[in-house]
Parts: sequence; C-alpha cells; structure tokens
Amino acid sequence: MASPTSQDGKIALLRAAFKACDVSNTGRLSFDEFFALLKKGNPRFEEPQAQDLFEKADEDMSGEVDFDEFVEYIFNNKTLDRVFKLEASASEEEAKQCLMNKPGPIRAAASKSVKDAGGDWRAMTWKERLEVAKDLEKEASEDSVARTKGAPTVDATSSSAARRPDRNKPKNLQTVAPSPKSAKREKPVAAVAERRQEAKTVAAAVGGGGMASLLGAKPGGLAGSVNKFAIADMSQTALVDYSLQEEDLDFAGNNADIKSDLAAFKDYLKTADSPLSRLNIIKFIAKGTAGWVFLCEDKTTGARCAMKLIRMTQARSGIKEWYCSKVLTSDAVSNVVFTDETVQVVQRSSATDVIKDQIAKARPVNYFMAMIQELMPWGTLEDLAKEGELSPEIMFECLEDVAKTLAVMHANGLQHRDVKPENIMLQMNDQDEVLAAKLCDFGSAQVGTEAASMQDDIRRFGVTLFSVATGEGWTKNRLIREKHDALVARLTTAVQDSSDPSLQRLPKVLEQILSGSMTMAQVATVMEELDSAYDD
Repeated sequence: MASPTSQDGKIALLRAAFKACDVSNTGRLSFDEFFALLKKGNPRFEEPQAQDLFEKADEDMSGEVDFDEFVEYIFNNKTLDRVFKLEASASEEEAKQCLMNKPGPIRAAASKSVKDAGGDWRAMTWKERLEVAKDLEKEASEDSVARTKGAPTVDATSSSAARRPDRNKPKNLQTVAPSPKSAKREKPVAAVAERRQEAKTVAAAVGGGGMASLLGAKPGGLAGSVNKFAIADMSQTALVDYSLQEEDLDFAGNNADIKSDLAAFKDYLKTADSPLSRLNIIKFIAKGTAGWVFLCEDKTTGARCAMKLIRMTQARSGIKEWYCSKVLTSDAVSNVVFTDETVQVVQRSSATDVIKDQIAKARPVNYFMAMIQELMPWGTLEDLAKEGELSPEIMFECLEDVAKTLAVMHANGLQHRDVKPENIMLQMNDQDEVLAAKLCDFGSAQVGTEAASMQDDIRRFGVTLFSVATGEGWTKNRLIREKHDALVARLTTAVQDSSDPSLQRLPKVLEQILSGSMTMAQVATVMEELDSAYDD
C-alpha cells in the first residue's frame, strides 16, 4: 500500500474524497460538488476562491471537473498551462474566453449534449464548443407557447401593425394604412408592452439624428506559445496585428482593390484614437453576442446615436461590418443597420465608468473597436415571433424588405451568410407600426460572386420564412439542418386551414426557394407579389 505521504498515496486519498463528493456518481464533479470537496479540506474555504479554482481545473470547459483534471491541477498545473496559453488565432482565443465566461451549468449541459450525440467534447475546437453552448442558450430563449399559438399561419392578429404602401400610386403620393386582413389586438401582454415602452424611450432620446456621422471627417490614412495574460500587455498595434491576421481578410476573395482597402483599415486601427473626447456615454443599452451597445451624445452638437464596442480580438467581424456598410451606403440601400465609416478605438484604462462596468469581465483584452451605428431599440423579427405578435401583414412586409436587401447585396458581390430571424431588426413608430425590417450582423459576410455563397443566403432566407410563418424556433428545432421536403411538408400542414391565397402559396414558394433554382432577385420579386396580394 502506498504511503499516505507519497504522491501515489495522496492521489489515492484524493480519489476517495473525490468519489465521496460525486453524489451523481458520474465520475465528474459539478461546481457544488467541487465546492463541497474543498470545504471538507478547509471549512473556511470561500466560494469565490472555489469558483476560481474550479475554472482553472476545468481544463476542457465542460462545466464539470473529472478526477484526472483535478489531479493534474493539484500536482502538475498542466491545466493552467493549457487554459492560460494564448491560442494561435484570435478567433480561437476569443471563443475560449467567451466559453470561460459562460456559467458552469451551461458548459456542463453543452458537454453532455455533445457526449449524448456521440461526439468528443475535448476533440472540438473552442469555437465549436462555444457554438454548442450558445445554441443551448438560444434554445431556451426561443421556447415560448406564444410563438406557436400566435404564428402568422395560426393567428392573423397582432397588437402591432405594418404600414402598407398604396402600390398603385407613385411613391411621393403614397399613403400608408394597416391591412384590414390583420385586425389589431387591443393591447399586448405586459412583458411585450414593457419592452416596447423601453424602445420608445430610447428612440425618443436619440431623436431624428440617427447616424449623422457624429465623429466628423474620416481620419487621415484610412483608405508561438505565450501566457494568455501577455495579451493584456499588448500595445494597440500588436493587438491589431494579432487579431487581424492574413486569413481573417480572406473573406474578400482575390479582389486586390478590396484587400488593399482592408489592409489600410487594419493599419488605421493600429493608431486610431478614442471617440470619448467627442462623445458623452449616457447609458448602457444592450449586450449581444458581438459586443456592448451604449447610448451616446455628441458633446458639440448634442446629437445622439448608438455606439457598439467589440473586443479587438473580434476585429475580424468588425472589419466585415465596416466594409459591408461602406459598400451598401454608397449604393443607397436603406434596410440595413449601418456602421459609420469612421471606426475608433477605446482603451480600457481611459473608458468611462459606464463602459468599465460592462467590460469588466472582458479581460484580458484592453482595446475595443468603437463603431457608431444606427440605433434599433425596437427588437428583432425573432422577438415578435417569440411574443406571438407576428401577423401575416408584418411577416410579408418584413420578408419583402429583407429579400430586396439581399438581392442588392448579391448584385454588389456581397453575401450575408447568417440570415435568420434574430438578425433582422425592426424599425417601429409610436403607434407600434412596423416601418421597416433591416438586416444586421455582417460578421459572417463574404465578398464575391460564388454561387454556393449566394445560395446559402437564399436557403437561409427560405428557412427564415418557414420559422416565422410556423412559429418553429430556428435553433431549438435545428431548422438549418432540416431536410427541405420536411420543411415544406410542415408548412403545408400549417396553412391547410387558411383561406388566404398568399398564405396558401407559401409551401410552393418555399419549395422553389429551397430548390436552388432561384436568384435572390427572383425571390424578392415573389415576396413583393405575396405582400401585395395580401393587401388585395
């Protein structure tokens, strides 16, 4: 028998203690079980210390600690080397940091779902693990009784409305009015009403200034294995170089002119100044997957706008947002959430308290891209669907807007590559009327004219149509992976009792869209026909 003072003896004692705390008998400890184990050794052990140790010992970020991980941490600290080593690519490092910030139960559920599906959590990249965790969170947020009971194919009413143009008149003579086919409910449920009131308050605070290019003229010049904490010591220049590597610009394809623009933007970011000398940060508005949004005011003019901050390690998505906005602005596209062409950089040490409160957990990154964007506080198409507030008239109007925007993007050699209900923002007025649907989040965009890339947009548009029409959640029901004939069959069932011709046409239209035989321009034409027909 090994001596209790030898390493083998210590491991045996640890194993016994570990097993005693493994209440679920899985060979892995949850945080609560891990904390109980530490308390046995030291009753005064505090929870924050335990949480810190748990994060370090959880080598694979599964949200649980197995015995081997625990032993490695206690005796060899191999885990510290693996977890704190800076990844070779900024995208992997960013994914790892985001996963570390997810609650333990979420990571545990993600790891379990991979195991249940026959996968190997430890063999996955950090980005792959993060996507599993994010999908689980989205599934929970999508799940609502209201979305299925209030789907456009089930209930034509809504407490919102779409403003309908009179297509028989020239645009300068058009008036707008809700469709008589979609009766307006008297009032929304309390949670929906509260969200809308907050949106109206924020919108009123901004006023009509919108984008207004608050930051003035474009600044001149714009046309190995290390410890992860080294990233905190990187200069602005070094962090930009790390975050935007050559492959991060490959979305531009082989177009030399575009790559030259992107290279110039990268060089500019290395010395870009802060917007905080010109802007007052009024309040934090929202946190999304891509960053933090703040309500801001120009110190000179008083004009208000939204500022989105993203970690510099996410610059690969920021540069896509910048480029797509630049192209689409020049082409006078309206239904896009634009990013101002002037992008600046906020350093953590000089940030205001409002900003510091939000980015406190965004360590170890110390530089953030600051992008001025149109403020869209009214929510997304996904929000309306989840709340059961999506009437047919709103659905058709929004889908027409999105289809036309995608058609223009394709004509300009751009593909969105992440079309889905949550990436379609709504513009509304004080009467709860939907004025427009705008595409957002260009972080996955591609440049070029590849047929496969354009077909991906078209297919995703078709799946979006299915999701909002039937009330089926995008993530919860794995719609993007579903067979096309299954989607068409389920939509056929959903509209079988409808007497409206536009709704009755949807299954055939979906079948055509998913067949791969249509261009986005052709899809846009069909969506306009459906929208117009619903008015008749």
